[in-house]
Amino acid sequence: MAQEQVMNKPDAAVRDSLDHVRTAAQELHRAISDTLAKRANATKAEVEGMIRKAKEAADSAKSTMRARQETAQGAVKQQLTQAIDKLEAAEKHASESLKSSGDAFHASLGKALANARASVQHISEAVAARRSEKAA
Repeated sequence: MAQEQVMNKPDAAVRDSLDHVRTAAQELHRAISDTLAKRANATKAEVEGMIRKAKEAADSAKSTMRARQETAQGAVKQQLTQAIDKLEAAEKHASESLKSSGDAFHASLGKALANARASVQHISEAVAARRSEKAA
């Protein structure tokens, strides 16, 4: 019984970290959506906040992947890698939006939003893959 608890502890940590990554990516998506809805009223501070959220979500996903290295299975690792790529792209596009205005600003934020949405999808698929691993 005690050994089962010790064995389940890393799984619980991975589950919690995957849930944290997913929540962070969802918050990023929401922040970008809200900023796009404001159109011209978006502030530099809001965009900088999005950039920070994108970086934090990517760092969290990287940390989760490092924690899983010992037990990494193909599907979870692959989905997390793709999510990290999308989060980093969202960060890049949000940063580009700071250097632009008008249509270019909205285009950059639109790209950031698309990447944030894709990252949430990949993270959800990683969560599903982890559940499948556990069930198998």
